Amino acid sequence: MTGIQATEYTFFSIIFLCGVTGNTLVCLVISQTPRMRTTRNFLLVNLAVSDLMVALLCIPFDITLKVTHPVWPLGAAMCKLLWPAMTLFTNCSAATLAAISYDRWVWKFYDQRFCNDFQNNFVLVFAGLKYKLSF
Repeated sequence: MTGIQATEYTFFSIIFLCGVTGNTLVCLVISQTPRMRTTRNFLLVNLAVSDLMVALLCIPFDITLKVTHPVWPLGAAMCKLLWPAMTLFTNCSAATLAAISYDRWVWKFYDQRFCNDFQNNFVLVFAGLKYKLSF
């Protein structure tokens, strides 16, 4: 193993541990604190779940692929399941970030009464369509 590979695996490990711990804590805090259960925070939980799944699905299997390159040791079925799932969750993270940005923009530039009604409807529609559109 070269120094670059050791550094790469160290960074993968740090990112994995921070990603799993941080996103799990975000989900727990928002779910356990009643005043944190707002529509805006629903988007943050959505982002945390997507990022948690990215950390759990992408990083371990990327390391496996780097160690065993060019052979995929987990079989054809796992390959057919894993790559679409990785694509789904990375697209969901990106779509959630776009939705959060749009929600903040609407909140800043429009009347607050409009924002509350719009926000609730927007988040419900977004949550329903996001996973469908990610594929």
